[in-house]
Amino acid sequence: GELMRVFILKEGKEPNQGVAYLDDGTMVVVDHARKLIGKNIDVAVTSVLQTTAGKMIFGRVVEGSAAAPPVPAETRPRPAAAPRRK
Repeated sequence: GELMRVFILKEGKEPNQGVAYLDDGTMVVVDHARKLIGKNIDVAVTSVLQTTAGKMIFGRVVEGSAAAPPVPAETRPRPAAAPRRK
């Protein structure tokens, strides 16, 4: 839930992700930030992963951030639905 301001440098591996780096080289993967490449945005941390290569931070765009437009409702995470019947 920690907030931070990052510069989105490039797109991530998954659709709609943006990637930023902290001063210490830590990678920050941000959901719904692909259209924000080249901008500074506010990010809320959702999880942190320690790898052999270092730390990775995952987060989401803070709605209402000065540089970030609201995340469209159709792309917001939805609660898990019941399995579909075949």
